[in-house]
Order: sequence, then C-alpha cells, then structure tokens
Amino acid sequence: GMTLHSWGAVTPGSNDIDSQIRCIRTCKPALQRWKNVKVMIIDEGELCAR
Repeated sequence: GMTLHSWGAVTPGSNDIDSQIRCIRTCKPALQRWKNVKVMIIDEGELCAR
C-alpha cells in the first residue's frame, strides 16, 4: 500500500487547494497517476481501530 499523500503528492493538513494543485502539477509521476486513476479505494480502517 501507499499513503494518499505520497501517491498523489498532496500535503497533509493543507486546506489550500491552489497550493495542492501546484504541488501535484510539479510532481510528474503523481500527476500521471491522477490522470490515469479510474477508481481509488481509501482504506482508513487502521486509523479507526486506535
């Protein structure tokens, strides 16, 4: 598995959508992943168990 932050080049805790988009656009591998993804399953169950 991989965190959404590392997979998608997003900054945890940042609510500024414009800075998130800039970050994604500057990371070419992440940008390609966003362009190619059709389905994303986010499993946060591990966090709920604590």
